[in-house]
Amino acid sequence: MSKQLAIYPTFRPRGVLDPNLAVFQLNLQILRQYLVNIAQDLSNSDQNSGKSEMKCSGAECGIYLAGNIQKGHEDTSRLAWTQAHLDLLSQEVPAALTFLNPALRSDDLSDQRSVFGRDMLQVYSSDLILVDARERRGLGVGAEMMWAKMNRLPVVIWAPKNSHYHKERAELLGVEVENWVHPFVESLADHLAEDLPSIVAWMVRFLEGKISSIKGAEDIQGAMRYYLEQQFDSDIPMQEAASANGSLREKFLLV
Repeated sequence: MSKQLAIYPTFRPRGVLDPNLAVFQLNLQILRQYLVNIAQDLSNSDQNSGKSEMKCSGAECGIYLAGNIQKGHEDTSRLAWTQAHLDLLSQEVPAALTFLNPALRSDDLSDQRSVFGRDMLQVYSSDLILVDARERRGLGVGAEMMWAKMNRLPVVIWAPKNSHYHKERAELLGVEVENWVHPFVESLADHLAEDLPSIVAWMVRFLEGKISSIKGAEDIQGAMRYYLEQQFDSDIPMQEAASANGSLREKFLLV
């Protein structure tokens, strides 16, 4: 690492300093070097474990389709994966693509645990996850993206600029942000695609083994460490919560 990881900035709660918090800060100073050493080991491990594996091997490749999927002659006013999209991918990507479609099924939809298990199995078994995020999507898509990252599966998200999750300008809690990408999209995507040709180009590079790394569970852990290092010091509500709750303080130390 280029610099030591600041596992925590100093708490600055409002009012009188909680004596429990003062003890916590003292313990933190003692633990800091130990945790920095662990962080260094994890960083070295992450760099090795994050290397891309060419699972498709240029022959067969399973693709999970997340987002809306058009069925037959359904209403085309809503953006969705279409047969034309799938045909183009099959023609341009040098592999035999098998598309796993969560909406194409004949199982019992009244068995909700099985429905969930089927979707998770499709994601888990795939070589690559394609997410159509050109419009607002539901709860399931976010869960599928997270499950893919927990299993270090490539996630390609189609979210053009000035679509729902990707804007030139956005206002968040009264603050204007430029070049905004939804944090879950930005953090879970291995590639953020503007259009279908961009998806094809990335998939070809992936098949050729030219993608250097794929995000995994350690990147989620790393995002939490990044927040503690970069933003916790200015986040008064989080400081106050940690000051009031010893269990929270202990969990922060485990990040």
